[in-house]
Amino acid sequence: MKKIRLFAYGTLRKGSKGHRFLQSAILVAENQKLHGFRMYDNGFYPFVIPVEDTKEFICGEIYEIPEEILPQLDHYEGVPSLYKRVFLDAQQTYVYISQNQDIEDLPVVPNGDWRAHKSAME
Repeated sequence: MKKIRLFAYGTLRKGSKGHRFLQSAILVAENQKLHGFRMYDNGFYPFVIPVEDTKEFICGEIYEIPEEILPQLDHYEGVPSLYKRVFLDAQQTYVYISQNQDIEDLPVVPNGDWRAHKSAME
């Protein structure tokens, strides 16, 4: 069984509703920053896009997952309509990014941390 790495920044993070898909995953690292990305608040879940400014970042967790659960994760994440899964060579991990590049009207999530943002909104 081949294992791969996934950067979880939104509803797949520990304590969130989508984390149930990562029951067979191993948490490799918590409180990680992925530079060169910006996060937007779409209401119930975040959208992330790559940006040129490497000072911008998103926060999340890195998991080691069985490769065979990728189809389930892709379905949950709405691939290919909402998100696409990309592999980041430098970090050796997959991340889901928004397919919709017209999201600049949405609010930017401060500090790229979805969990902290949602807690502050409650």
